[in-house]
Amino acid sequence: MTLRVPLNQVTPDPRQPRKYFRGSALSALATSLKKAGQRQPITVRKREPGSNPPYEIIDGERRWRAAKLAGLATVRIEIEERELASHAEQHLLSLASNFIREGHTHMEVSEALQYQVDAAIAAGQDRRQAIQALTEALGKSETWVYQYLQIQQLCAELQERMHPDTPDEKRLRFAEAVVLCTLPVAQQRAIYRALLSYPPGARLQQAKRLVAQATDTPIQRRSNNVKVSTARFVVRVAAEIERVLDYKQSDFAQGLRAVPEADRKAFRDAVKLLLESIDRAMTAKR
Repeated sequence: MTLRVPLNQVTPDPRQPRKYFRGSALSALATSLKKAGQRQPITVRKREPGSNPPYEIIDGERRWRAAKLAGLATVRIEIEERELASHAEQHLLSLASNFIREGHTHMEVSEALQYQVDAAIAAGQDRRQAIQALTEALGKSETWVYQYLQIQQLCAELQERMHPDTPDEKRLRFAEAVVLCTLPVAQQRAIYRALLSYPPGARLQQAKRLVAQATDTPIQRRSNNVKVSTARFVVRVAAEIERVLDYKQSDFAQGLRAVPEADRKAFRDAVKLLLESIDRAMTAKR
């Protein structure tokens, strides 16, 4: 059911996955709401009878915040008709909905996944079952889920260094964080400080080298097994994409403009071929 209600009758979920709201994006959305109106309703659930405000947001806190910023008196809401058995079920709806919009910070994703795993274990599942359920609900790989859960082991200082507002030369990228997170806190900090002497594009390999030295383990070399090397390639490329998406969009666009046009075209062609290969592999009969 869709209604228009006073803005103050709607409240955010204090445990919703997204904590970081980019100011410039909110301002742009507020301007759009003023000029074009609210095209998409905010999904809410009814709170307990007598609660004030009566509605809690499941999906659409950015729109709610932008409406406040725009000075709007009312917002359109859509009431979730399904019975939600627990807050974890509501939280998962928020998490799944937000993945297709402006990206969460890496730590928001990590904290949200950890909350879901903890809730599933409290409900009687084991960790393996909880992670499997998440991969199915979010359409993500187990590797992706495990990597995000791993960065919960980062010390608080380095978690803060992953924030999008951290200056580029000091920001810890996702792939680097995954490499560092298994170390004791003192080694995490020491290697992070050492990485700052390298340009951002070189830090991942240096992180692997320094962690290998610190733990006295050899760096994993390429395998001649096609299946193994392909699996590693997929994970490595996904991590590199995550690293690039960490850039501020203006920096990313400026960097792309600096790449020769012929190289950009060759890259687009290669990505197209790769996507076609992935699609063929996914649709091929087993």
